[in-house]
Parts: sequence; structure tokens; C-alpha cells
Amino acid sequence: MKKKKQKIIIKAETKNKLMIAAASICLLTGLYGASVTMASSNLGSREGLVEMLSSKFNLDEKEVEKVLKQHQLENQAEKQAEMKIKLEEKLNQAVTDGKITSDQRTLVLAKRVEMQNKINEEVYGWSEKREARREKMENYREEMKQWAEDNGIDATLIGLGRRAG
Repeated sequence: MKKKKQKIIIKAETKNKLMIAAASICLLTGLYGASVTMASSNLGSREGLVEMLSSKFNLDEKEVEKVLKQHQLENQAEKQAEMKIKLEEKLNQAVTDGKITSDQRTLVLAKRVEMQNKINEEVYGWSEKREARREKMENYREEMKQWAEDNGIDATLIGLGRRAG
């Protein structure tokens, strides 16, 4: 009877060792994969994507970059149109609720067009680092917030993309 128990214990110990080894291999593989991902993301995800698509499908990198840029511009235009519709609905409701006047609504819409044109010219063409773009956008938000205060408009109504308060 004792021999049978001993064999089971040995098998359980072997099984535990195998499970520990397998877990260690999985952990190391995961760490390696994460480090490779981090290293490739440091090179710039867009540049890496262009390079990868170019080599994978034997295409000219400039053409791939051009197509990606066109896709990005189309997406931006679509998002801007959606945001404009939502802002107009929000402002119309604010006029109905008596929070702003119809003239203030018109001012907000005109200012948003002005700022969007400024952003399109200055920010979206940038090749600077992400943090610099983020800082510039934050400056635009602050400018819009100040403009709203100067015109007696609740800053939460003008669609700053972040909480205005």
C-alpha cells in the first residue's frame, strides 16, 4: 500500500515541477513580447506600420504613407462633422432652456469654426512629438474657455473636448 502512495506523490511532484516550468516559460515569453512591443512602439507606430505594410505587400513607402494620411484626414473630417452636429444640438437646447441667447449660439459656432481652422493649420500638420501637440491643444482649450467667459457663455456648452471646469 505504501508503494502505491509513494508513486502518486512522485507523480504529483513531477506534475508540480512541470507546471512551474511551464508557468515560468509563459511568464518569460510574455515579458519578452512586452519588451519587443515597447521597443517597436518607441520607433513610432505610424512609421513602423508604413514600413511593415510596404515590405509585406511590396509597396512604395511613400504611397503607403499617402494612403494612410488620406485615411486619417477623412476620419478627422468625419469626426469634426459629427462633433459639429452634436454641438449644434447642445447649443439649440441651451437656447431653448434659456441658458444662452441665440446671438451667443451664433458666436460660439463662429468661434468654433475659427478655432478648428486654426487647429487644422497648426496642429494636424505637425510632425512633433505627441506631448507637444497635446500641450498646444490644451492651450487652445484654455483660449476657448477664456473667450467663453469674456462673452458670458458657460464654458461647458462650447465643446472643448474635455471638461472645461
